[in-house]
Amino acid sequence: MENYTSIDDFHLLPYFLHSKDKSIIFLALLLTYIFGLVWNCLIIIVIYMDPRLHVPLYLFLSNLSLVDICYIMVTIPKLLHMLVTRNISVSRSLCLTQLGFFILVASTEIALLTSMAFDRYVAICKPLHYHCIMNRRRCLLILVLSWVSAAVNATLITSITSITPWSSLRTIHHFFCDLKALAKISSNGLGFQLVLYIESLIIGVLAFAIILMSYVKIFKIVLLITFSDGQRKAFSTCSSHLMVLFMFYGVGVCVYIRPLTQNTEELDQIFSLFYILVTPTLNPLIYSLSNKEVHGALLKIMTRCTRKSSVAF
Repeated sequence: MENYTSIDDFHLLPYFLHSKDKSIIFLALLLTYIFGLVWNCLIIIVIYMDPRLHVPLYLFLSNLSLVDICYIMVTIPKLLHMLVTRNISVSRSLCLTQLGFFILVASTEIALLTSMAFDRYVAICKPLHYHCIMNRRRCLLILVLSWVSAAVNATLITSITSITPWSSLRTIHHFFCDLKALAKISSNGLGFQLVLYIESLIIGVLAFAIILMSYVKIFKIVLLITFSDGQRKAFSTCSSHLMVLFMFYGVGVCVYIRPLTQNTEELDQIFSLFYILVTPTLNPLIYSLSNKEVHGALLKIMTRCTRKSSVAF
């Protein structure tokens, strides 16, 4: 069958599409993709199966793993398909759908990371009132608000993008329909860039300010603790979250805060690939390896499965 390309189609152009090492790149992406999906699914299963982990922090963590799964599935399958078939065209509707889902999961992750920072603040600074403040009903309300507000934000940005006039050049120098990459082919690039910066300012910077204030108060309390074991325990409860924050915001700043210049496409794609594949793959590893409770629950379930399989044979 022949491939027909509509005049409304966009053309994705990853910088490594015509690389001589395309098969190696495909294999590396595929293995990382599978590993990220499996490990995030495992975290969700472990938290669901272990009653000791049915607390606010791990409720947020299981949702974070769900978001990371969505991150990977929204973008990577299309990239793998392009590497195999070299079909770089994507319809306008599919491009907007991909953009919408990407903004949805990105906005939800920002809300979840902010909620987890607040949870750590309450646990360390107000330990006697923790179960009253972070009760199950309130946690579920926070999760619902996180997803709903992210959906509203994604709908708003996608709607603005859908009515944006495009230039005659429909080639997107990226491996998915990213907002910054779309801004470069917009006829109203300056206005689109303004939307991008307002989006980053309201969503990212405001959330980061809340996180920063939470950790400033946490560190003040921790420094007042006189015994070293107490300080060590307090820092250990925050270390995983801090590592995820540094990766998420560090790469996010590199991708979206830098100006729209023509000589940064390759760098944007490298940072974006780290942002949507490597970071979601590393997140569950960070939480499972440095968190004793998750680590213990994971070992317990693996031991139980091993015993069942040995009995079956």
